[in-house]
Amino acid sequence: MKSPVIFGLALSAVLLIPGLSRAVDVTDKVQVHAFGSWFYGKTSANSFGTGTEEGDYDNLQFALNVSAEPSDRLSINGQIDWEHKGGEEEIETELDFAFAQWEFAEWLKFRAGRLQQPFGIYTEIFDVGTLYPFSSPPFSVYGSVGIVTEGVDGAGFTGNHAWGDWDVDYDIYFGQLHLEEVEPWAVLAGEAAVGDPIEAESEEIKNVIGGRFVIETPLIEGLRFGASAYTGEGIEEGGEKERVWVAGPQIEYAFEPFGIRAEYYHKASDETVDAGYVEGDFRFYEDHIQLAGLFAWVETDSGVDVSLAPSVEEHKVYGIALNYWFNSHFVIKTAYRFVDGNRLAVPAEDNTPIATGMLEEQSHLAEAGVSFSF
Repeated sequence: MKSPVIFGLALSAVLLIPGLSRAVDVTDKVQVHAFGSWFYGKTSANSFGTGTEEGDYDNLQFALNVSAEPSDRLSINGQIDWEHKGGEEEIETELDFAFAQWEFAEWLKFRAGRLQQPFGIYTEIFDVGTLYPFSSPPFSVYGSVGIVTEGVDGAGFTGNHAWGDWDVDYDIYFGQLHLEEVEPWAVLAGEAAVGDPIEAESEEIKNVIGGRFVIETPLIEGLRFGASAYTGEGIEEGGEKERVWVAGPQIEYAFEPFGIRAEYYHKASDETVDAGYVEGDFRFYEDHIQLAGLFAWVETDSGVDVSLAPSVEEHKVYGIALNYWFNSHFVIKTAYRFVDGNRLAVPAEDNTPIATGMLEEQSHLAEAGVSFSF
């Protein structure tokens, strides 16, 4: 279905919500939210994040989120996302999630449909740019490295329970994932034709069982820590099957006006991936100005002979951001990132530099833009 048609259907659905709500008497229990962003990015070499060597203005994103509570125990949630990226003629439309939730109790809620993948810190707020300091969550974990995705097609349980002053959130889910991964070493393995662009490959993970728990401790105010994991049967585009395991810890510490977050994950399949980041921010001038820093890394063992271009398995990023917040719903963001390695920073249109070992291994990304939400 073409993007304009989907957009029209989504807009019609939103406009009809008030009428439908009156029919089931839930007018006061319907909420509509939207999140959007625009960024310009330019790199010194390769393509990475929002940037290309020529400079890229076409980084546009808008998500529409609708939730309703037809009854005291039932809630229905959905979100559609539109993106326009540099070099693409059409707007990409995606159903991020659409699920129903039944609440048996605060500690036991059942969900089914396309769920938000409960994994790590950022999977459930991918599109909400007013909730993170850079243009996106760290690419080392949340980019095209084959670790997480936005939605799980299946079902699961979620809940919250307090033991005294200790608070625990948990999620358990099962179903199917669709992961995306950039594999620049495929050129060296002869799996990609020389001269073609580097594009993200899709991997389907079936029969997934996963979970996450997060603990908030009274011992240190603002400290939250936990872990996420899942396993499933990977099915690549060629139809090959493999067992996939992903697991790792997370930690957040918010002590206003400071905040710090860190995650690390290990993926084991036909290739191994170790990825993580440390991200911190500081707000001042009555919370209007935000200064943030980032260190992120990915190390991959693809099983391919990459001696001609070993940087295709490596990725390190050092970043700094300076943002101005008009309020909590609108922010101007500027950032600089130094990228070492070609795991995620690759030639935009022609993979020949990989095949010939003539890669630019280091890139500088400068970007500026806005994020907004309501």
